Amino acid sequence: MKTLKLEVNNEIYDKLISILKQFNAKDLKVLNEDSFDENKQYLENQLKELDHKEAKFISIDELDSILEETIEKYGH
Repeated sequence: MKTLKLEVNNEIYDKLISILKQFNAKDLKVLNEDSFDENKQYLENQLKELDHKEAKFISIDELDSILEETIEKYGH
């Protein structure tokens, strides 16, 4: 899918959203601008952690252990 960013006047926003919602969800997904900005900020922070060598990494074995403990804790 491709992403299209629009700036829409408040007066037509509701009409536009109602038109867009008529499309099948597999063909068109309306993204909330706030979500985009939040995701962008999150990814920028993650990149900074990587750049400053502050990110914590775990091995596949450690991940497997954590997942097994979580599954055991919350049931199968």
